[in-house]
Amino acid sequence: MSTSKNNQNLESLWERLSTLTKETPLSTLNEITAFFAPTGSFYPNGMTQPPCTSHESLITTFQNLATYWKMAERKVVSHVEGEDGTIVNAMDNKLLILGEEVNGFGECEVVKFDAEGRIKEYLLYCDSTAVKEVFAKKAAAA
Repeated sequence: MSTSKNNQNLESLWERLSTLTKETPLSTLNEITAFFAPTGSFYPNGMTQPPCTSHESLITTFQNLATYWKMAERKVVSHVEGEDGTIVNAMDNKLLILGEEVNGFGECEVVKFDAEGRIKEYLLYCDSTAVKEVFAKKAAAA
């Protein structure tokens, strides 16, 4: 099976996102946002949160995510590419939320690209209950 340019770009993005920390410098965040079109509709926090619509808003969101979130393992269990280059990935991920492991975190990403292979729309569907439970447990212990 050949790998499309769009899928290569998406995989490269995830390689970079997996290294995200609170100490990630702005220069690296700018490199990460280069995978995205300058404007678009991006939901890195899931569809229940407001979208990012620019590189600046993506940087702010990634900086916030890095304070509590880390992708420990990204496992794509189903991958579909449309004729228009849209990618749909169903994932069964392992996250670290506030340092606590969350296994079997199901997510589905729908990603549309522009003519240059940059992400112009990123939709993330997930049930954030497990993440909220970690926050609640940490708050109760504080």
